[in-house]
Amino acid sequence: MKKIKRDFIFKQGNSGTPLIIILCAVHGNEPAGYLAAKNVISQLPSSNDFSIVGILGNIQAFHSNKRYIDQDLNRIWNIPSTPNTKNIIEFSEREEIIKTVKSWVAKTKAKEVYFVDIHSTSASGTFIIPSEHNNGIELLQYIGFPIVNGLLKGIQGTTIQFWQNQTFFDCPFYVFGVEAGQHQDPETIKNAIKVIEKMIEYVTDKKPQLPLCSTATYSLTYTHLIKENDNFVMKPGFQNFDYIEKGKTLAIHNNKEIPCPEDCYILMPLYQKQGSEGFFLLRLQDLSMGQ
Repeated sequence: MKKIKRDFIFKQGNSGTPLIIILCAVHGNEPAGYLAAKNVISQLPSSNDFSIVGILGNIQAFHSNKRYIDQDLNRIWNIPSTPNTKNIIEFSEREEIIKTVKSWVAKTKAKEVYFVDIHSTSASGTFIIPSEHNNGIELLQYIGFPIVNGLLKGIQGTTIQFWQNQTFFDCPFYVFGVEAGQHQDPETIKNAIKVIEKMIEYVTDKKPQLPLCSTATYSLTYTHLIKENDNFVMKPGFQNFDYIEKGKTLAIHNNKEIPCPEDCYILMPLYQKQGSEGFFLLRLQDLSMGQ
């Protein structure tokens, strides 16, 4: 198979216009963002109003259809490169992603950057992960999927955390993540396409007037962590945003039942072999009471 180029598809507009960056397949077994970016960008007419580029994340894992090869690429962005990381594939992939993003911001002289990291999960359900700075919230509400606040407090070393704190660029840099659905579900590609199309509408100011507070918003209450070599088995049948009553058994972890600690909603139950979080628990935010 021919190796795919890092910036695998793009359309470049005038210098000094907005730049949309679609990062995809940071986990190699999650192709929806790649397929969606190819679908949307290949059909775009020429435009001087903005630039858009699809950037492939973990190329080697993507070709192997694995979440990662050596280490999870979406958990190492807070770890500095050292001689000990030289031979770890994901550290090389990370440096190439940084190099490619810098190159596109420089050559487009972008006046602002809109950066999305598109993922999928082993359970169905679509949602948005905002940056911890919560900037660009109007765009996220316009996209219209549920928003999960605080999720990054339960995960370390993600792309979003790295790019939200980047100091490379002087221009505004809006970053967020999307979980578009279940890995093999055809609807997941459609959801990813919707995200990209909504970003283009927003950036080119072709959006209709926004409804007020139309998006369901959740906040993180608990993260169930898994260590290497742990024996973790999620109970079958859970989907993203299922309501769970206190006491219900969620998983078996090292031969012990894990009960739900409170009435809540479940997110990203782990139904695949690779992963360091078994599940997340959420509460539904009452926006009328503030955040």
